[in-house]
Amino acid sequence: MDRNLAFYKGVPKRLRKKLKASIETAAGHKLTSHRPPTVGQVVQVARDYFKEDNIDYDSDSSSSSSSDSETGSGDSSDSDSDTDSSSDAESDGEKPRKKKKKSKKKKMKGKAESMDADNKKISQLQDKIDKLTMHLVNATQAQPQVSASHPELTRTTGDLPRRCWLCDGVEGCDLMHKLGLHNCGEALKLVEEGLACWSPCGRLQCADSSPLP
Repeated sequence: MDRNLAFYKGVPKRLRKKLKASIETAAGHKLTSHRPPTVGQVVQVARDYFKEDNIDYDSDSSSSSSSDSETGSGDSSDSDSDTDSSSDAESDGEKPRKKKKKSKKKKMKGKAESMDADNKKISQLQDKIDKLTMHLVNATQAQPQVSASHPELTRTTGDLPRRCWLCDGVEGCDLMHKLGLHNCGEALKLVEEGLACWSPCGRLQCADSSPLP
């Protein structure tokens, strides 16, 4: 599968729907399986989306605070001319407003935390795909070389150390698990997060059952 398509399909569906229109604008064409957006376009649109949300959150908070302070000063000037009983009534009326303000802040905070979590997942997925791509490139370029002046190398070039292509651990060096994706913590984590799954034959594949890039 194309690396760009695999990355796009790895983005959580809920977030993908929100970003699709902006990604198509950035890509300059309708998104299809034959013309997916690049990894860079998806990441940039996602970052702009989260940044814009954070700005909106700040402006809402400041406007809310400004509005409350203006209301408070108006109440203060009115209380100078009103009787003690009306002043008490205004004080009681402010309590529901404060509760509303706190409730709104809690909702906005929860929304911001959810967006931060989505952004973190996108960054982690991009890192994993970049790592996998780099490994595939290195594996393709690595060819056994035999020197005419050192014929003994012909016996060793085929005995390259085995490694896990997902976590990049080398057997006998820094590999922390037995060979096989079912023993790899990175593979198990991808399955647990819903970014990949096991095929009926036991092979690791994308969450939509398409093969890994």
